[in-house]
Amino acid sequence: MNRFADAVPVESFAVLGMMKLAETAVNNKADLKALQQHYQTVLNSAQTSEMIFKNNIASLDTAPLATKHIEVATATLGVIQELEKGKKPTSKQLDNLLTITTNASGMYDEMIVAIVRPTEELIRQLRK
Repeated sequence: MNRFADAVPVESFAVLGMMKLAETAVNNKADLKALQQHYQTVLNSAQTSEMIFKNNIASLDTAPLATKHIEVATATLGVIQELEKGKKPTSKQLDNLLTITTNASGMYDEMIVAIVRPTEELIRQLRK
């Protein structure tokens, strides 16, 4: 059993909060800003973690988890930037984001990319 996976809670309160924000961020600038901050925190943490995982033989299998978080967070932050400018992301941008989340879905060393769910919710809200 992977010790890192065993230490991670089953459901992150931060991810639950992101889900709630994703439901309202499209029509609420404060929620959009809060959601952006969550994704920025994820991105920063994943970038730091990725280097740690890649440089430790015992955690090489966990490095793809960080990589997938980076991919999802980066793409989602791009969509959020469009919203901040008052622009609605194009269907192509949303399709691209959905492809990234689909590719990130799955198990990585007994863990999942938890930000996939709030990202998919944000896409659902944008397509309404």
